[in-house]
Amino acid sequence: MEIVITSPGNAGTLTLAAHAAIFSRRGAPFSPNFPGMHNMTKTVATLALTLFALTAAAAPPTAESIESLLKITKTETIVNHALDNIEQGMRQGLAQGLAGKQLTDEQRRKAEAEPTRQMAVMREELGWGKIKAIYIQAYQDTFTQDEVNGLLAFYRSPAGKAFVEKMPAIAQKANTGIQGKLGPLLENLRAAVQKSVAEAGAKK
Repeated sequence: MEIVITSPGNAGTLTLAAHAAIFSRRGAPFSPNFPGMHNMTKTVATLALTLFALTAAAAPPTAESIESLLKITKTETIVNHALDNIEQGMRQGLAQGLAGKQLTDEQRRKAEAEPTRQMAVMREELGWGKIKAIYIQAYQDTFTQDEVNGLLAFYRSPAGKAFVEKMPAIAQKANTGIQGKLGPLLENLRAAVQKSVAEAGAKK
């Protein structure tokens, strides 16, 4: 009878044959039927199952489980929304940059077409089809399978579904509040920079 426990990476094994060798060196007879042998076998088996469970829990998550997590958290929608925000920011910046400038119709047409051209390239390179693999690898490098299973359980619960559905509204409200505080700060910064430049010029 031989029971073998192999640790992760085959760092070591424990066998009943090894126990027999220890007993024989001590001059004691060894028999698999000696009193307490049944309890020892149960203990060894329990230890083996525990080691197996710990190894499984620490294993990297499968791509399939991560794809389920990305889908249930609507990560693709979040990425597309971020790209939309970038395009909106580009157009706002362009409008501010062109304000007050005298341009021909052709110049204005080309300038206004630039965000569309730039975003087409960006959506091609940063679209979900191109970056999903990056997300999967990042999750595999960060979470264990057990943790991903726990996240899936949460996001499939009523509270998790509510979290996913309401987070965009929370983010929008938070951004609005931050922008309200950011405006005065930027004005103060601009005034401070202008003052510093003026003082530096006066010293020359």
